[in-house]
Parts: sequence; C-alpha cells; structure tokens
Amino acid sequence: WGGSVPTISITFNGHKGYPVTNGLKSALCHLRDETKIVIIWVDALCINQQDNAEKLSQVSSMRYIYSTVRDTCIWLGEEADNSNYAVDLISNLDERNTFNTDGFRAIASLQKRPWRFRVWVIQCN
Repeated sequence: WGGSVPTISITFNGHKGYPVTNGLKSALCHLRDETKIVIIWVDALCINQQDNAEKLSQVSSMRYIYSTVRDTCIWLGEEADNSNYAVDLISNLDERNTFNTDGFRAIASLQKRPWRFRVWVIQCN
C-alpha cells in the first residue's frame, strides 16, 4: 500500500480514526461505488498488522484466498508513467496492437510497481 507507516485516518467498520497509508486511502476512494455496497477484503485492514503470528498465518493462506474469490481487483496505484496507456495496451492485446517505444516503456514501468513483488504475488505465479 505504498509506505509502511500509516499517515492518514479513515472510518473503518464504523470506527473513526483508523490509520492507513495514503495508497490504501486512494485505492478505497477509487474502488468505492456510490450506488451499491462493495465488499472489499484488504490485507492491511483485515489482518492485525501488529500480530506477527497472524500476519504469517494469513500470508501463507494468500494462494487459497486469491484462487477462490469470485473477483479480484489489484490496486497498482494512481496513474503515473503512462500507466493508463500500458493498461489499455495490455487490455487490447487480442486486437493486434502495434507496440511503439512509448508503449514498451509504459508497460515496463507498470511491471516495476511494488505490488508485483509482494510475497504472495510471487508465490502465486
């Protein structure tokens, strides 16, 4: 979720002042839906980050969690380094896109984002 130190507060499960990182707050703001209830499982909120035993137990369950969910949404962060262009290129691969230098750079930048290197992402590959 970006930095490891919470820097902003949100209301979570009815409790005000719950500390989160800017990246997590940004993700929650982008993923919310004004017209319907959206249930989101967020590791930083659903796992007690102060309990190392719980964190270790949950990380070892990530393969199961991600393989059994109906939908998975991955927050890669705010748009930067032509990331919207990279996602468009990747989304339309079946349309025989012609990749130019900017397209390759955009995709390379997107692949360097920190999410891709989290422990459970690597173990699920």
